[in-house]
Amino acid sequence: MTTVSIEKVLFTANHGIFQEEKSVGNSFELSLFASYEEKEPIHSIRDTVDYVVLFELAEGRMSKHHPLLEELASNIVADVKERFPFVKEIGISISKLHPPINRFRGQVNVKIHQIY
Repeated sequence: MTTVSIEKVLFTANHGIFQEEKSVGNSFELSLFASYEEKEPIHSIRDTVDYVVLFELAEGRMSKHHPLLEELASNIVADVKERFPFVKEIGISISKLHPPINRFRGQVNVKIHQIY
């Protein structure tokens, strides 16, 4: 099985349910992978998952407001599967680096791992 991934990509976006998150935004870290069974040796970008496309799919969704990280992550996974139907496994992790939680010092994270 071959896995292609983008790791620890930083975004600034307006995801969240609170007004402050919608107007001021927050920092996010995203990691995404797609795995597939290769049928023949890989000699061309058409034979594999293009990591540039993975980034562009994530970037496109990150640029649109989503109230919940779960919704955002699910939409990115669906976009990857639609673009690369031969993929057998997709995983995504999205962290909100500065969540608006009183006295909380850390980050929150949503992970999805889908097997087809």
